Amino acid sequence: RRSNAAKGHDPGAASSRDWSSLFVRSDTAVAAAAAQLGVSKGAILNQDDGNMAVRTALAETQAISATKKHLEDNGVNLAAFNKPRAGCKRSRSVILVKNLPFEAGLDEVRGLFENRGVTLGRVVMPPNRALAVVEAIHPQEAKAAFRKLAFKKFRHVPLYLEWAPDNIFETPPPPPEENKGGKRQDPKVLEAIRRKETTKAAAGIDAVASSAAAPSASATSTATAAFEVKEGGGNGEDQESSSGRTSVYVKNVSFDTTEKKLKQAFRKASGLRAVTIAKKKNLKYDPEAVGGDQSKTHLSMGYGFLEFENAKAAKEAIAKFQDTRVDGHTLLLKLSTRSSSSSSSANKKRKSRPDSSTLSKSKIMVRNVAFQATRNELRDLFRAYGQLKKVRLPRKFDGSHRGFCFVEFLTEQEAQAAMTALKDTHLYGRHLVLEWAKKDESLEQLREKQRKLYNKHDDS
Repeated sequence: RRSNAAKGHDPGAASSRDWSSLFVRSDTAVAAAAAQLGVSKGAILNQDDGNMAVRTALAETQAISATKKHLEDNGVNLAAFNKPRAGCKRSRSVILVKNLPFEAGLDEVRGLFENRGVTLGRVVMPPNRALAVVEAIHPQEAKAAFRKLAFKKFRHVPLYLEWAPDNIFETPPPPPEENKGGKRQDPKVLEAIRRKETTKAAAGIDAVASSAAAPSASATSTATAAFEVKEGGGNGEDQESSSGRTSVYVKNVSFDTTEKKLKQAFRKASGLRAVTIAKKKNLKYDPEAVGGDQSKTHLSMGYGFLEFENAKAAKEAIAKFQDTRVDGHTLLLKLSTRSSSSSSSANKKRKSRPDSSTLSKSKIMVRNVAFQATRNELRDLFRAYGQLKKVRLPRKFDGSHRGFCFVEFLTEQEAQAAMTALKDTHLYGRHLVLEWAKKDESLEQLREKQRKLYNKHDDS
């Protein structure tokens, strides 16, 4: 994370885990709740009153709800926070500043960036100081400030910085001549900015003019891109084809055949662009082995692909080279049947999703429950949003629970309120993952399922 931040990149970009953009520091959430209720933090964190973890979680939930309302009221697009972190397009000029202490003020946060030469646009920070959304007019200044401030000690805590999702603001930024309060900047500074922007614009025009005479790098790379087979891709009979190209599936390839040999066998095929043999990781690889399969990092899966410029060339190759022998194996050729691997994976995901008609709207399944959490704490957390019918915490043989639970409300409205409020909440430091549970099966359905199970056992 520090290495990424030093380069001006998102510190968590290399992580595949979800890092909640609406992260709220627990101490800040408790302090905000105490200030709102007019009590001390000690009153909320008093262990003698019981369920301190639940009170902290509810304080965090309240802070997140207030943060969302304040951001929405100030023109922030909340839908941008619903995008998954992986592959999410990030802004180049808007930074989320998190892990702020409750004592921090708006002017203090603005000063962090202005003192480092950043021309600020909008700065939005809720009254509970959960986070701040800082907009810079110039992306270069934002990147430099990101590099300097990421993980920097602010008061007594480190700052967590993250590039905000793209299009986080629903309106364009204000002109650089004005900052907060309508105060104008120094005219000399504005003139220097204008000269700088004019120079950039002229350079951009020259760059466009020079690039018009030469083919773009992206077009060249696209034209020369090699066909790639993903490791472990099903039975290999389906393969992606793009830009009008067609792939031929090659079956019964000898495990000893290399891509070089296979390419040599089809060297006279017209329109051939690439030859690939599907491989898998060798789990028995030994770097000290000499010869044999153990000396290879990857092993052939017995099939491959030939990529041709068009369908006509692929069909001609099938007719001409069908039953060709390579390394003692007769090769079987056929056209690939899948047009896009991404669409196929999307179809698989759609099939794996449960039918909405089988889901209950009053019963919630809660995943990622901390092992310290008890049934009573979960009940106290959810009953703040309605009357509960049942809370079930499945357990193992040793008495410990399995890390998930089921919470059922009397009405669907109460369940929906809990789902909306608690979807970003942490309990004992773990993010609660909420989803609708399946409807309970009737007694007759359970008996029928058990009867089929016994019949199957008898038949075997």
